[in-house]
Amino acid sequence: MKFIETNAIGIVEEIKRNKATVLFGNIRSVIPMEDLILDISKDNQVGMNKRKMDLKDREQISNELDLRGMFQQEAMQELEQFIDRALLNNVWQFKIIHGTGVLKKAVWNALRNFKQLDKYYHPSKESGGEGATVVQV
Repeated sequence: MKFIETNAIGIVEEIKRNKATVLFGNIRSVIPMEDLILDISKDNQVGMNKRKMDLKDREQISNELDLRGMFQQEAMQELEQFIDRALLNNVWQFKIIHGTGVLKKAVWNALRNFKQLDKYYHPSKESGGEGATVVQV
């Protein structure tokens, strides 16, 4: 990843909420996601290791997350990881399928904690209605 402010290239070690832990050589920094961009230029040979390859794999994420049948804690972990990957890869809209019970309420409560999300709403009945949520970044 490239830190916009300094053009420094680093390796993302972890993403939590709206911040990434990035390793710049021997220096580890926590940086807001909006201050990072994916650097896939051929010039960037820094960090060509397994972590870098994992980041490349994350580029092809689904725009839909199905949480139905999961326990609440497991679903919230999946949701957080999914949103982190979506933000990292500049996905501007995605759908969460959660059903109409406990997970629906938990998902909406969790979405309130992500300040980068522009809006979220239930789609039409044909697209899942109250059992799904469309999120826009």
